[in-house]
Amino acid sequence: MGMASEVTIPILPCRDLDEAIPFYEALGFEQTTGLARVIDNAARQGDARGDDGAALTVLENGLARFADAPSVDRVRALLYRAELAVRLDDRALAIASLNEARSVDLAGDEQSAVEADLAHAAELVPGLG
Repeated sequence: MGMASEVTIPILPCRDLDEAIPFYEALGFEQTTGLARVIDNAARQGDARGDDGAALTVLENGLARFADAPSVDRVRALLYRAELAVRLDDRALAIASLNEARSVDLAGDEQSAVEADLAHAAELVPGLG
């Protein structure tokens, strides 16, 4: 049995990626974006290791690198940045992050997916809920 931190990456050759993706999804693999992986890495730094400064740096770099990431991932990254900013007593960054997250256009199902996260972040930023 593998450890929780292990990642399996299938590398079988294929002619057409669009045809191969459903095959791997049927096997239980999930497709993730670069920014989703960055959020996971930042969470390991901030939540597991207690290094909020390093987590913020990872997240800032990821937001810059994956500016074209799916909107829902961008919102999640911005909300985590707001949380980290609160932990680091950077109210201006927390407010800016929450406002930017609120301004991202999301489809109805995407909005539903991040509703609880938005509410949680708004509670963390004093006077902005």
